[in-house]
Amino acid sequence: MNKIKIFSVLLVLSMLYALVGCSNKNDVEVSEIQKAEPIEVIWWNTLDAQHDETIEGLIAQFNSEHSDIVIIPEYIGNWNELNEKIIAANAAGTGLPGIAVCNTKFIASYAENNLFEDLNYYIEKDDFDTSDFVERVFNTGKFNNKQIAFPFLHNTQVIYYNKTVAEDNNLEIPIEFSEWDDFFNDVYSRTGMTPLSMQSLDFYYGCIYRSHGVKILTVDNKCDLNSDIALSVTTQFSEWCKEELVQWLQGTDASANMRQSFYDENTFMVFHNSSALPDYIDNCNFEVGIAWYPYINGANIADLGGSVIGIPSKNDQTIKDAAWEFIKFLSSTDVSTTLDLEAGCIPIRYSALDSSVITEYITEYPAYQILYDHLDNINPPIIHKSASEIVKVWQNYTNQIMIEGADVKEMSDQMVNEIEAIIAD
Repeated sequence: MNKIKIFSVLLVLSMLYALVGCSNKNDVEVSEIQKAEPIEVIWWNTLDAQHDETIEGLIAQFNSEHSDIVIIPEYIGNWNELNEKIIAANAAGTGLPGIAVCNTKFIASYAENNLFEDLNYYIEKDDFDTSDFVERVFNTGKFNNKQIAFPFLHNTQVIYYNKTVAEDNNLEIPIEFSEWDDFFNDVYSRTGMTPLSMQSLDFYYGCIYRSHGVKILTVDNKCDLNSDIALSVTTQFSEWCKEELVQWLQGTDASANMRQSFYDENTFMVFHNSSALPDYIDNCNFEVGIAWYPYINGANIADLGGSVIGIPSKNDQTIKDAAWEFIKFLSSTDVSTTLDLEAGCIPIRYSALDSSVITEYITEYPAYQILYDHLDNINPPIIHKSASEIVKVWQNYTNQIMIEGADVKEMSDQMVNEIEAIIAD
């Protein structure tokens, strides 16, 4: 540091010391100096390094527009890691971020435990218009009339398939679930490929049950997964697994193994999240197609996945107010569209659909048009304080059926008893 800069710093410090050392008449002046300090808002997120440049640019834009607020992003890890960390900080009453993302499955728990603020207060205070948000996406952050979070980055499940093989073999994915058995046998006989590979996550098979009319949680807090309709769906998948028409994958490597099987053209199609299209295009030496999940008796339900963003309740009001400004910024049409396209996610606002950015993106990835055509078919997932535990039980029993060949009825009855015990607790 040169002498001029050193002298300037010492001069400023001496003036501050003089103010602090004066009588109480100067308390107001000191207070004004302290108020001039920008409010730091820590933002816990799960956005990994590939998004750093975009995030840094958006935060720089926000900070330049809000000189009294500084957003400091902190990457925490995956959703479960962030959930565990925020619950611990909330219990300790210290170390909480000013703003945080969370997976949709934690919404009910955060609402019931008052971990996140009810944003209805801020919406009403600012007369903030929410009518432009895609309604079902916006409702993902709502529980018991509390709007505890805003949409952030959302996806749904789609079918990725080998379009080149499909065209070469005159194969067309049926739109009716009832036709899938014949289709799977047709794919195998014509190509020798495994018709379908999928991960053992409720996100990828749950919507098929719901399209059949199965209620994972009924209005009287029961579980319908051992009903006749549910058993027929489970039995069908179990038979496909036994016949090796469906490859059911579990464990930490399930996603990687599924994708590699598709890249290597050992698998004709996979169930995966809608944000993965650019990865498939980059890694496949054939044309990749996207299809929507099948219709069942006229129903075609998709589940909404991804994350929402909220404000931890045990913060000072100044932090909460600053965090709310950042939420409004992130959920604006331009900013949210930038983030959505960066992460391959679905729009959270209807106005985004008419933007030139979306039009250009569809030109580059025309297969994505199917997402925008089905926005109103996408529903919030299971919203319950024990949702994470419920779907884990569902997954564990389903794996025993699909991978180990366990009895469908016996396992389903045990599963429902365990889930209903969780609900009753």
